[in-house]
Amino acid sequence: MYRNVYIGIPLPEDITKKYINLLNKLKKPAILPESEVESYENDIPHITLYFLGNQSKEEIEKIKESLLSIDLNIRNNEINIGGFGIFKKKESSIAYLRIRKTKELTALYKNLEENLKSFYFEKRAFIPHLTLSRKINSKNSKSIQMLKAETGKINWKFKLNTICLFGRDSKTRRIRTLERIYLHNTDIK
Repeated sequence: MYRNVYIGIPLPEDITKKYINLLNKLKKPAILPESEVESYENDIPHITLYFLGNQSKEEIEKIKESLLSIDLNIRNNEINIGGFGIFKKKESSIAYLRIRKTKELTALYKNLEENLKSFYFEKRAFIPHLTLSRKINSKNSKSIQMLKAETGKINWKFKLNTICLFGRDSKTRRIRTLERIYLHNTDIK
Protein backbone atom coordinates (compact mmCIF):
# COMPACT_ATOMS: atom_id res chain seq x y z
CA MET A 1 0.00 0.00 0.00
CA TYR A 2 1.21 3.46 -0.86
CA ARG A 3 -0.03 6.61 0.82
CA ASN A 4 -0.10 9.96 -0.93
CA VAL A 5 0.38 8.72 -4.47
CA TYR A 6 0.73 11.51 -7.02
CA ILE A 7 2.09 12.51 -10.40
CA GLY A 8 4.80 15.12 -10.00
CA ILE A 9 7.59 16.98 -11.71
CA PRO A 10 10.93 16.08 -10.11
CA LEU A 11 13.18 19.08 -9.61
CA PRO A 12 16.49 18.97 -11.48
CA GLU A 13 19.62 18.78 -9.34
CA ASP A 14 20.52 22.49 -9.56
CA ILE A 15 16.99 23.59 -8.56
CA THR A 16 16.88 20.93 -5.81
CA LYS A 17 20.06 22.42 -4.31
CA LYS A 18 18.58 25.94 -4.39
CA TYR A 19 15.33 24.67 -2.84
CA ILE A 20 17.10 22.79 -0.02
CA ASN A 21 19.34 25.81 0.65
CA LEU A 22 16.22 27.98 0.88
CA LEU A 23 14.53 25.54 3.29
CA ASN A 24 17.65 25.47 5.47
CA LYS A 25 17.76 29.28 5.43
CA LEU A 26 14.09 29.45 6.47
CA LYS A 27 14.84 27.26 9.52
CA LYS A 28 16.64 30.16 11.17
CA PRO A 29 14.66 31.03 14.31
CA ALA A 30 14.16 34.62 13.18
CA ILE A 31 12.26 33.44 10.10
CA LEU A 32 10.37 30.22 10.96
CA PRO A 33 10.59 27.59 13.68
CA GLU A 34 12.26 24.47 12.25
CA SER A 35 9.07 22.46 12.84
CA GLU A 36 7.21 24.72 10.38
CA VAL A 37 9.64 24.29 7.46
CA GLU A 38 8.99 21.60 4.86
CA SER A 39 11.00 18.47 5.57
CA TYR A 40 12.93 17.04 2.64
CA GLU A 41 14.70 14.17 4.39
CA ASN A 42 12.00 11.60 3.48
CA ASP A 43 10.86 13.36 0.34
CA ILE A 44 11.90 13.89 -3.25
CA PRO A 45 11.71 17.61 -4.11
CA HIS A 46 8.93 17.96 -6.68
CA ILE A 47 6.00 19.94 -8.01
CA THR A 48 2.75 18.00 -7.65
CA LEU A 49 0.70 17.77 -10.85
CA TYR A 50 -2.07 15.34 -9.95
CA PHE A 51 -2.85 13.81 -6.56
CA LEU A 52 -4.09 10.19 -6.50
CA GLY A 53 -4.57 9.52 -2.77
CA ASN A 54 -3.87 6.12 -1.21
CA GLN A 55 -3.45 3.27 -3.70
CA SER A 56 -2.84 -0.48 -3.50
CA LYS A 57 0.01 -2.14 -5.40
CA GLU A 58 -2.56 -3.46 -7.89
CA GLU A 59 -3.95 0.03 -8.50
CA ILE A 60 -0.39 1.38 -8.88
CA GLU A 61 0.17 -1.09 -11.74
CA LYS A 62 -3.07 0.06 -13.42
CA ILE A 63 -2.04 3.71 -13.00
CA LYS A 64 1.36 2.94 -14.58
CA GLU A 65 -0.38 1.29 -17.55
CA SER A 66 -2.65 4.32 -17.95
CA LEU A 67 0.28 6.73 -17.77
CA LEU A 68 2.23 4.84 -20.40
CA SER A 69 -0.76 4.90 -22.76
CA ILE A 70 -1.37 8.67 -22.52
CA ASP A 71 -0.02 10.92 -25.28
CA LEU A 72 2.13 13.26 -23.19
CA ASN A 73 3.30 15.93 -25.61
CA ILE A 74 4.19 19.41 -24.41
CA ARG A 75 5.09 22.46 -26.51
CA ASN A 76 6.59 25.04 -24.16
CA ASN A 77 8.34 22.98 -21.55
CA GLU A 78 9.85 25.72 -19.38
CA ILE A 79 8.92 25.73 -15.71
CA ASN A 80 9.21 29.10 -13.92
CA ILE A 81 9.34 29.20 -10.12
CA GLY A 82 8.99 32.51 -8.30
CA GLY A 83 6.67 34.45 -6.04
CA PHE A 84 5.16 33.59 -2.69
CA GLY A 85 1.71 32.24 -1.87
CA ILE A 86 -0.34 30.75 0.96
CA PHE A 87 -3.17 28.24 1.02
CA LYS A 88 -5.08 29.45 4.08
CA LYS A 89 -6.59 26.87 6.36
CA LYS A 90 -8.31 27.20 9.73
CA GLU A 91 -5.34 26.14 11.83
CA SER A 92 -2.01 25.88 10.04
CA SER A 93 -1.69 27.09 6.47
CA ILE A 94 0.59 26.02 3.60
CA ALA A 95 3.26 28.45 2.36
CA TYR A 96 4.65 27.88 -1.12
CA LEU A 97 6.60 29.19 -4.08
CA ARG A 98 4.43 29.88 -7.10
CA ILE A 99 4.87 28.04 -10.38
CA ARG A 100 3.85 30.01 -13.47
CA LYS A 101 0.63 28.39 -14.65
CA THR A 102 1.10 28.25 -18.41
CA LYS A 103 -1.55 26.96 -20.79
CA GLU A 104 0.81 24.06 -21.60
CA LEU A 105 1.15 23.07 -17.94
CA THR A 106 -2.62 23.36 -17.51
CA ALA A 107 -3.16 21.18 -20.61
CA LEU A 108 -0.80 18.55 -19.15
CA TYR A 109 -2.77 18.60 -15.89
CA LYS A 110 -6.11 18.28 -17.73
CA ASN A 111 -4.73 15.38 -19.78
CA LEU A 112 -3.69 13.59 -16.57
CA GLU A 113 -7.02 14.42 -14.91
CA GLU A 114 -9.03 13.06 -17.85
CA ASN A 115 -7.07 9.82 -17.93
CA LEU A 116 -6.65 9.23 -14.18
CA LYS A 117 -9.88 10.53 -12.60
CA SER A 118 -11.21 6.97 -12.27
CA PHE A 119 -8.44 6.35 -9.70
CA TYR A 120 -9.00 9.58 -7.76
CA PHE A 121 -10.68 12.86 -8.64
CA GLU A 122 -9.15 15.97 -7.10
CA LYS A 123 -11.87 18.52 -6.40
CA ARG A 124 -9.48 21.41 -5.74
CA ALA A 125 -8.36 23.86 -8.42
CA PHE A 126 -5.00 23.22 -10.07
CA ILE A 127 -2.49 25.62 -8.47
CA PRO A 128 1.05 24.50 -9.31
CA HIS A 129 3.40 25.21 -6.42
CA LEU A 130 6.52 24.17 -4.51
CA THR A 131 5.79 23.74 -0.79
CA LEU A 132 7.84 25.66 1.78
CA SER A 133 5.78 24.93 4.90
CA ARG A 134 2.69 22.87 5.69
CA LYS A 135 2.33 24.28 9.20
CA ILE A 136 2.69 28.03 8.99
CA ASN A 137 0.56 30.28 11.14
CA SER A 138 -0.88 32.62 8.50
CA LYS A 139 -1.89 35.09 11.25
CA ASN A 140 1.79 35.66 12.12
CA SER A 141 2.35 38.65 9.84
CA LYS A 142 6.03 38.98 10.86
CA SER A 143 6.80 35.43 9.62
CA ILE A 144 4.82 36.04 6.43
CA GLN A 145 6.70 39.28 5.71
CA MET A 146 10.05 37.57 6.32
CA LEU A 147 9.07 34.70 4.00
CA LYS A 148 8.06 37.17 1.30
CA ALA A 149 11.41 38.96 1.71
CA GLU A 150 13.38 35.68 1.47
CA THR A 151 11.46 34.43 -1.56
CA GLY A 152 10.73 37.70 -3.38
CA LYS A 153 13.68 37.60 -5.77
CA ILE A 154 13.48 33.91 -6.64
CA ASN A 155 13.31 33.29 -10.38
CA TRP A 156 14.23 29.66 -10.98
CA LYS A 157 13.70 28.08 -14.40
CA PHE A 158 14.16 24.64 -15.86
CA LYS A 159 13.02 22.54 -18.80
CA LEU A 160 10.27 20.02 -18.12
CA ASN A 161 11.09 16.70 -19.73
CA THR A 162 10.05 14.16 -17.08
CA ILE A 163 7.11 13.47 -14.83
CA CYS A 164 7.05 10.75 -12.18
CA LEU A 165 4.56 8.63 -10.33
CA PHE A 166 5.51 9.05 -6.68
CA GLY A 167 4.19 7.30 -3.59
CA ARG A 168 4.96 7.24 0.12
CA ASP A 169 5.78 3.70 1.22
CA SER A 170 3.43 2.93 4.13
CA LYS A 171 6.17 0.97 5.96
CA THR A 172 9.22 3.22 5.56
CA ARG A 173 7.26 6.51 5.18
CA ARG A 174 9.73 7.52 2.44
CA ILE A 175 8.67 8.86 -0.93
CA ARG A 176 9.63 6.53 -3.77
CA THR A 177 9.67 7.02 -7.52
CA LEU A 178 7.30 4.33 -8.81
CA GLU A 179 7.51 5.22 -12.52
CA ARG A 180 9.38 7.81 -14.61
CA ILE A 181 7.77 9.07 -17.82
CA TYR A 182 9.66 11.11 -20.40
CA LEU A 183 7.64 13.80 -22.16
CA HIS A 184 7.79 14.50 -25.87
CA ASN A 185 8.79 18.09 -26.62
CA THR A 186 6.91 19.28 -29.69
CA ASP A 187 8.54 22.73 -29.93
CA ILE A 188 8.97 23.72 -33.55
CA LYS A 189 12.48 25.02 -34.25
